[in-house]
Order: sequence, then structure tokens, then C-alpha cells
Amino acid sequence: MNTKILETLEFNKIKALFEPHLLTEQGLEELKGLAPTAKVDKIKQAFTEMEEMQALFVEQPHFTILATREISAVCKRLEMGADLNIFLL
Repeated sequence: MNTKILETLEFNKIKALFEPHLLTEQGLEELKGLAPTAKVDKIKQAFTEMEEMQALFVEQPHFTILATREISAVCKRLEMGADLNIFLL
């Protein structure tokens, strides 16, 4: 994407506003890779996910996502069909 557009939109400043509210390593990684898109299917999916999350917060106002451990290594082992004993990692 054109970096001039990102600067004009102050996209990095907007992303920085979200960073203090992210509690998981996965969330931080997704934020780093986040970029504007013009793909309609991705935009619709994002809005659907936001609607589902909003409904969850309405139903359970005290719902929180606690800080979690990075599990990408475990997922990679699962994809390979390896032992999932997390104590070996």
C-alpha cells in the first residue's frame, strides 16, 4: 500500500490507540500486521466479528479476555502431528 496514504490517514497513530488495550501476544502481532483493505469480503468479515463481540459484551458485560501465553509453537506442533505435551516446550 502507498505509504503516503497511510501517513495521510495517520494509520499508525490509530493503531497505537489500540495497543494499550491488547492483552495477548496474538493481538499485538495482529495489530502490527494490520493494514487498510478494499476487499469487500474481509471488510464484511471484520464487521461480523465486531457485531458478535458487541453482542457478547451486551449479554455478559463483565466478560474479559485475560492475558494469555503465545501458543503458535503448540499450533505448529499440532499441524505436524507431533506430541502436544506443553511441558516439553
